[in-house]
Amino acid sequence: MILQKSTMLYTPFVGSILRICHDYGEADIPADLVSKVAIRSSNQHLGIILIEKQIQNFQPKERSAKRQKTASSGVHDPKRQSWIELARIYKSVDEKDIFKSIYENKVATTTYTREAIEAEVVGDYDRAVRVYFDGITRLFENEFEIDEAEKNIWAQGRLECLEHLGNWDTLEENMISDLDHDPMEVWTEEYLDPYLYYYLTSYTKLVDGRRVDEMLELWSADNPNPLFKFIDDAMNHPVHQNILTSQYQPGKYLLYVASMF
Repeated sequence: MILQKSTMLYTPFVGSILRICHDYGEADIPADLVSKVAIRSSNQHLGIILIEKQIQNFQPKERSAKRQKTASSGVHDPKRQSWIELARIYKSVDEKDIFKSIYENKVATTTYTREAIEAEVVGDYDRAVRVYFDGITRLFENEFEIDEAEKNIWAQGRLECLEHLGNWDTLEENMISDLDHDPMEVWTEEYLDPYLYYYLTSYTKLVDGRRVDEMLELWSADNPNPLFKFIDDAMNHPVHQNILTSQYQPGKYLLYVASMF
């Protein structure tokens, strides 16, 4: 699939492919890929109609009688991921009411998700991030279970709220924890989007240093900002270099950090 391999998401080119997929019935493209390329290439309207067509034309695969009896209709809805990606596109064009409606009716299985999304929609990011952290804490304490899709919503939702709040220390701490303290995890398919963005942004904003165990750890010659090595390593890896230079302008980040010294 050309969309999976493309890093230069030229708006007319991607728009043409999405339009062809929609008009000629080639709609069987992963919804997460559709939302990613639609948002990055500013083709949200085409991404929306393509995913809506996927949902409308969805043909469920046959499932065993046993699984039909035991599965929860909400968590195991095979169209759920498509609804999540559709909501993501609507959110990117500031259609907050539609985004909220989709999450409430098609995605959320817990009150934590519903309350956090409700707070996000009205711009109460402080309340939203508190709800996300409360849910994550209770999840770790095994008070209830949710599926991976909802876990990802919480993980990425809290990072997005922290960005809106400008809480870069906490964002960096949670972002690097999600990566198991291994920056190379950023390049894996699971984390690339949106963790590469958060990695670059958080270390750009942490001008003086980062907090470790509530203490400020200052950047120095012996303890430099990790962004320098990260970008240097990426520029020596052809695949990583291509992603970085085509989507994130690495020089901009390095110049900004360097100008602070």
